[in-house]
Amino acid sequence: MLLVMYMNNCDFYDFLLKPTSNEIRKEKIVEKLEHIYTLNVPKNFLYKNYGIDNAINTGLKTWYNQLLALKYYYVLAKKYFKYYKKEDDNIAKDAYNYWCRKNIEIVIILLSSQYDKSLNIINCLFDLRVKRNSRFRANILKKLNEIRQNDLDINNFFDIFSKINSKFTSVVNNIRNNVIHNYSDLYPSFEIKIDNRTGKELWLKNDGISIEEGFDKIVECVNWLEKLMDAINEILIKRYPRKEEIV
Repeated sequence: MLLVMYMNNCDFYDFLLKPTSNEIRKEKIVEKLEHIYTLNVPKNFLYKNYGIDNAINTGLKTWYNQLLALKYYYVLAKKYFKYYKKEDDNIAKDAYNYWCRKNIEIVIILLSSQYDKSLNIINCLFDLRVKRNSRFRANILKKLNEIRQNDLDINNFFDIFSKINSKFTSVVNNIRNNVIHNYSDLYPSFEIKIDNRTGKELWLKNDGISIEEGFDKIVECVNWLEKLMDAINEILIKRYPRKEEIV
């Protein structure tokens, strides 16, 4: 495992990789998330929900735009992992290991951000008018729960969304928060734990998760996001059946 970044007059920047456009296009990790509906809002034409339609459109396009970056860093992480597995030189192997894990971190952070962008779509789609702050996720759930009894579609959506919210956040939140605020789960660290032998609090090593576990968590998160966007698209089709188009 990496201890220092510079060894034998060689630093890890000597081992930077870049995915080709073909490598990115061939990757299917977010393919199902790319099929999103946008609304055809007529130019220079005002009607009842013109403002909310534009808000939904903005949310959908912002969702799609970030997928491009998410896919890029996922492909890059996989490329570093490929080089890491076949490399025999210890310095190069450490470097590819480092960059692979760092790009997995980036993907997990982007997945968390992607989820938040889906909440912006939900906020507009159901006209919840929840203000964006540190309690945004919780307040979206609270508001949906308050109005679910008045609308069968919202009630059905709430059941799906509340389950997805619980599953997704349990997978990604701890890793994302540790990457940003604490020691990353992708690297070894030390933390205060109870020693099972003595019952005392000691600084004990935490090995972190493997690269393979990191990729598994990414795939799991993408699957939950796919289910959420399917539910959102179903509502869009029902409420805006006139002029949908797929981006």
